[in-house]
Amino acid sequence: EDINSWLDILGLNTAPQLPPSLIVKEDGVTIEHYYYKNDHLPVHAHVKGEGNTVKIGENGKPLKGEPELSSQQQSVVEKNKSKIRSALNRINRWFKFNNYRRKNAYSKK
Repeated sequence: EDINSWLDILGLNTAPQLPPSLIVKEDGVTIEHYYYKNDHLPVHAHVKGEGNTVKIGENGKPLKGEPELSSQQQSVVEKNKSKIRSALNRINRWFKFNNYRRKNAYSKK
């Protein structure tokens, strides 16, 4: 048996956890993710309120084909850019870990 399967002192083999769905709620604007409900790639957040609903990436900018952020939404995104980036990075790590595990589970048979 592989000792790494049960001994993981540094947490290198521990599954990353998804962040809370609600990332930011401020000044009438809500920024959240839906990965608990099996949202799709690329990793993104949904900005709602005070304008159109807009999907944004880690950089806080709308994904291709999405409407522009309203000035109120842009202000909230700018103030919380590091929090948004951190949440989306955690989701990316979660996807990579789970896809790696799934791929290796199939390849070992």
